[in-house]
Parts: sequence; C-alpha cells; structure tokens
Amino acid sequence: MTGDPAAVQLTAAGPAPQRRLTVLFRALMVIPHGIVLDFLAIGAIFTVFVGWWAALFTGRLPVDDSAPGGYGTPAGYGTPAGYGTPVG
Repeated sequence: MTGDPAAVQLTAAGPAPQRRLTVLFRALMVIPHGIVLDFLAIGAIFTVFVGWWAALFTGRLPVDDSAPGGYGTPAGYGTPAGYGTPVG
C-alpha cells in the first residue's frame, strides 16, 4: 500500500472452468443466428436499393413514420441494423 487513503486494492478470482460440451453448444448456436442476420442483411440491401430508385424518381426517400420515437427512417431499414449492430 502507498499509504494513500484513496488507494483501493482489488483481488478477483480467475475465470471459472467451462465444460467443452457447453462451449460446443454455444458455438453451434451461432449458426442459426448468422443465417437470420444474413437474411435480414439481404432484406436491408433490397430495401435500400428500392428506396434509392424511389428517391431517384420521386425526389424524396420513402419514410416509415411509425418508427419508435417518431424518427423517420428509410422504410424497413431500422430493424436489421438494430438487430445486427450489437452482434456483429
């Protein structure tokens, strides 16, 4: 100790041992999650592509006014980005 009253000492135990079966199970559960994210990304790309053409011909983006918080987001694009961002 340094004698400083504001000094804090922390001792923590190391990580607990994990069984190989649970690690394998978690690794296998990533596969369906990745498939869902792939389909959501394909849908987002399609939506942005269609929205770009709609904006080209109408002069404005199609906006989803029912988005939470009242913010207008490109139609349908808020969900895949919100789902995939914390994961990837």
